[in-house]
Amino acid sequence: MILNEFYLKHYYKSFFNFMNVRGSLAHHHVLADKHADDNLGLPSKFSIGVWNTFKGGGGSHFDRDFLKIYRDHDILCLQEVLMSESGFWKLDNRLKNFVFASSYQRRDDLYEGVMSVATTSALDSSFQVPSRRTEPFLKTPKTSLVTEYLFRNGIDKLLVVNSHAILFRTVPSFDVEMSYLLAKISEYSGPAIICGDFNTVTNKYLRVLIDRFSNEGFQLAVMENESRKRHKVLDHIFYRGLNMVEAKIDKKIKSSDHPFLTATFEL
Repeated sequence: MILNEFYLKHYYKSFFNFMNVRGSLAHHHVLADKHADDNLGLPSKFSIGVWNTFKGGGGSHFDRDFLKIYRDHDILCLQEVLMSESGFWKLDNRLKNFVFASSYQRRDDLYEGVMSVATTSALDSSFQVPSRRTEPFLKTPKTSLVTEYLFRNGIDKLLVVNSHAILFRTVPSFDVEMSYLLAKISEYSGPAIICGDFNTVTNKYLRVLIDRFSNEGFQLAVMENESRKRHKVLDHIFYRGLNMVEAKIDKKIKSSDHPFLTATFEL
């Protein structure tokens, strides 16, 4: 059987990334941002996209896919983003507003982490919540990024938590991690979204996530066209204090090993 070009690149990049992650500086955290000159605020009806980008290694269509979802959404929450001192892949000069939080620095000096991009500038209150545990063997942590955005009415704010949870852990330790994350935003009672790659590989993990977040008033955004196999239902969007208009998987975005989730909410 002959592997096509996409899969050859997939396996090559996976091996390359593994070797660079293995010797990473596990506790090196960086919070960086870039803002445009204007700050118009979020519209009362806004769209959000959630995507694990597979480190940008999903083939030749990645740039095209990214620019499309960037144009079509008010907020993007991205995981597995690789950032260097020179910027975010080849697209850094096209991004108007972003906040990046690294999980660790790799051997090749790239920082891996999560990034939130928006059509308006985040407020100055951004912070990150590193995971309390690390992945076994690799000993690398993950992180969550907390940002706030002002709505155009000049009064209401939206809290956005962009999270990437560690994969190899017990169900009780996962519960502890999620409780720890919620504690960090406990003082905020307004409209909020928690989203990202939670690595809920079984129903037990997903049930813990739903129960823990629902205790704080968050609802799971159920995808209208949900078709993921159970062990691949890893990425989620939770919301509070908002009306959900729609939520679905955009199956045209294929340049990652994770699907692209998109949702529209109204204040």
